[in-house]
Amino acid sequence: MKKYLSTIGIALIGSIILFAMKSSPIKTSSKKEIITSAKISTEKEAVVLLELFTSQGCSSCPSADELVGEYRNNPNIIALAYHVDYWNRLGWIDTFSNASYSQRQRDYAEQFKLDGIYTPQLVVNGTVEFVGSNKQKLDDAINIGLSNKNTNTIFVNEVVINDNTLSVNFSSNTSFKNNFFTILLVQNQATTYIKHGENKGLKLTNYNIVRDLVKLSKTNDKQNTILKLPKWFDSKNYSIVILEQDSDNAIIAATKKLL
Repeated sequence: MKKYLSTIGIALIGSIILFAMKSSPIKTSSKKEIITSAKISTEKEAVVLLELFTSQGCSSCPSADELVGEYRNNPNIIALAYHVDYWNRLGWIDTFSNASYSQRQRDYAEQFKLDGIYTPQLVVNGTVEFVGSNKQKLDDAINIGLSNKNTNTIFVNEVVINDNTLSVNFSSNTSFKNNFFTILLVQNQATTYIKHGENKGLKLTNYNIVRDLVKLSKTNDKQNTILKLPKWFDSKNYSIVILEQDSDNAIIAATKKLL
């Protein structure tokens, strides 16, 4: 069952084409790390992007969190969990929530011509959406996505980790000037004890949690951006995901890099 909020309801309450590649970090000082990447093989494998919109305050979400978590180690699947903020007034404040993730979900709702937004919601490759706990629909969407080969490529050229920020230099081989990039800092796993709200008393494990998001227009072949690091950041538990999408939000290229 999905937990549904119309756009009006929210106002009332509140008022993928590459496989993962890992390279060893080169420590340049106690306060700075530089991570570089060689260009990835030109032999392409289809990668499917799963975007789950979820909340620790939603009783229907843990099953979807667990389902999407089953795909987290598949090299052909990039799974992301966006913790939305519109359930925060219902008894439990999700520490991973962010208003920008809720806005990303609203953008998809407009694209899909939905009456509102809900949790748990899954969006696959930016082109299809359904209730996030529906395994049959998810498996069908993954199989379709894996059958579509794509030669578009994103290169992560360099990642520099400082005290409170992470800068990313990346490039794309596509020539579509109207595309845009979404750069995400992703926490691989976290466990939280829920003390209030619909999931009171549960110990929830979340996977591939988006912790920061930057959206950029495509301006040139090489681009840079800066992401904010959360408290108690440990690079061993984080990765970088970069998406390239067209004006209709379809995924043109995607890559994931473990830190």
